[in-house]
Amino acid sequence: MDEAAPATLGDLLNTSDGPIVAMVMTMVGREHSSRPVQPTEVGDHRLTFIVDRSLDWVSAIAREQALLHVTVADDRRGLYIALNGCAEVEPRDGNEAALHFDVERGEYWSMSGAQGDSGITFTETMKGAIHGQVLGSSKGPRQAGGR
Repeated sequence: MDEAAPATLGDLLNTSDGPIVAMVMTMVGREHSSRPVQPTEVGDHRLTFIVDRSLDWVSAIAREQALLHVTVADDRRGLYIALNGCAEVEPRDGNEAALHFDVERGEYWSMSGAQGDSGITFTETMKGAIHGQVLGSSKGPRQAGGR
């Protein structure tokens, strides 16, 4: 697997190519849960989602009681991203809120240069993928539970 230069989310995710769907995973206490959410904004170090703040997982994020992990799989471009970070919940009208996820660290794998055919497994194809780091935000790391 080749190593690539670090990249920002803005470098990796182009919303003009079509919608992006991310899996937002939370860990509250020892409880893991995941859900697909579509980002409304992609910045260099931030993803923004519109969420319902009455949901338990969103409330836990707002109280800084959840650890977050976000993944994006863009099969059209052969791009796979795994991100760790923290988030804040910005209330809007009613129960609507903006969830701002700030990347602290992450990795990506790009198969755009990997050659494969229908007889090669995904795992074998990934061996030829380009691997790199996703640049985190300049904000220091925050942890669930009060920081």
